[in-house]
Amino acid sequence: MSLAELLLLAVGLAMDAFAVSVCGSMVLTPDNRLRGALRFGSWFGAFQFLMPVIGYFGAVSFRDYITEYDHWLAFFLLLYLG
Repeated sequence: MSLAELLLLAVGLAMDAFAVSVCGSMVLTPDNRLRGALRFGSWFGAFQFLMPVIGYFGAVSFRDYITEYDHWLAFFLLLYLG
């Protein structure tokens, strides 16, 4: 996955999270609805954007230590989940 694909994925997740949190904040009172929707949406969207980016850079720095047995790790995780 290239950096451009990662950023597109992160932006897509952020927009989705923003929309969900804006709709979720519609249960607030009408006085606080706009401010709450923007606040919740901004925080939720920012974290959904940052999580894949942080995970990507963490994985890139970690891959030298795990490339010899990563296929076995994936096999056992999928075996456990399946």
